[in-house]
Amino acid sequence: MSKTLAYNLSLVVLIILENLFLLVFHPYHITNQAVNSAGYFLVSVSIGLVVLVKFYNKPVITVAGPPPLKRKLLVILLGTACLLTLNGVTISVMKRVDADNFADIIPAIRLTVKSLLAGGYPYGATVLAPIHIPRVSNYLPMHWLPYTIAEYFRFDYRTITFVVWSLGASVIMYRSARIKDLWIQIITPALISFSYIMLFYQQPYLIAGTVELLVAGYYMLLIAGLHQKNAILTGIIIGTCMLSRYYIILWLPLWAFVQFISGNRRALIKTCVTVAVTLSVLYVIPFLSKDWSVFYRSVKDYETLPYFEWLHMDDSGTPLHLFSGVGFAYLFFDKYKHGELVEGYHLFKNLFYLSVAFSVVIMGIWYWLKRNKIDTRIFLLASFKIYLSVFLAFVLVPYIYLMIPASFISIAIFTEQARYKV
Repeated sequence: MSKTLAYNLSLVVLIILENLFLLVFHPYHITNQAVNSAGYFLVSVSIGLVVLVKFYNKPVITVAGPPPLKRKLLVILLGTACLLTLNGVTISVMKRVDADNFADIIPAIRLTVKSLLAGGYPYGATVLAPIHIPRVSNYLPMHWLPYTIAEYFRFDYRTITFVVWSLGASVIMYRSARIKDLWIQIITPALISFSYIMLFYQQPYLIAGTVELLVAGYYMLLIAGLHQKNAILTGIIIGTCMLSRYYIILWLPLWAFVQFISGNRRALIKTCVTVAVTLSVLYVIPFLSKDWSVFYRSVKDYETLPYFEWLHMDDSGTPLHLFSGVGFAYLFFDKYKHGELVEGYHLFKNLFYLSVAFSVVIMGIWYWLKRNKIDTRIFLLASFKIYLSVFLAFVLVPYIYLMIPASFISIAIFTEQARYKV
């Protein structure tokens, strides 16, 4: 067995384990909260570390290129069959689950979209019964703006979610078709299907009641975008991710630092300008300029609203979303539940920022010292996975749905690193 194959097989095993820790082990009481949280974190971090170890101090050889026609047709057929099957799965879930009665996010997005289409200001106050949502300022535009199409043409919002996810998945599968290795071309759609079907069987309500697959689509495009040469396209993708879920924001200084010292300064400037234009066109000019307090409220919401989930108890008297098998927030709840819980919450919030900042700084120092021994493209892939693992481990409320994009990001990273061999 070649070293390249051994590394790729280990990544496949880790991706499968990441799904099992997220969706199977804890719900079926195979592991307890402590073991599952640690296991999920260690497996997730290991995906990034394995990528680093695989390519560290080794010449990186590209194995991607135009595939033979028969091979290309095979991948197209596999990808099409994969997406058609998963589309059928999605439709069946949508028929069974009423998104309006499952959670607050799709109803809140609907109110936001209707306000915009009616000529109003979408970041005004909204009230949903029986759930009160003071404002939707913490939903950035690319988290709700695509759904204006569904509202205007009167079809199910969740169709937009699946289409954007399918776009990201299709790009990853197309890029796998260019890898001169039939095994990789087959395993990529297989892993995408596996992760989606696992989600369907274990958490069907998350497919039908949240929009996290939309975010997963964006981030799959981001991972692919890190390895293409069009700086403007990269800037659009980064800007889109910044205006959806906020995962990427604290990693961007590391990305910019790596691009700067690696000599890609012209591309860095083009990308940064494109990001600024994207943010201005989609957020600052149409929305933020009309009420500059929107951004401040958004930041405060992310820091204060999660505390209510620390008080949201299940039948056993523990916070439902803190003890769902992932994240380390439960440790601080256990420690402070008989005392000043709000103090524990704020300490954990500080730990979140410190942990994420520490991971970014340490990886930046490591890259500076080892930049001649690791390919820039490989480092960006691995560092983002490590950063995201830390981010999600210390996020204030480790909702299961927040982890969904991470599973598909892992698959995208697997496929992108497989474009090179050692």
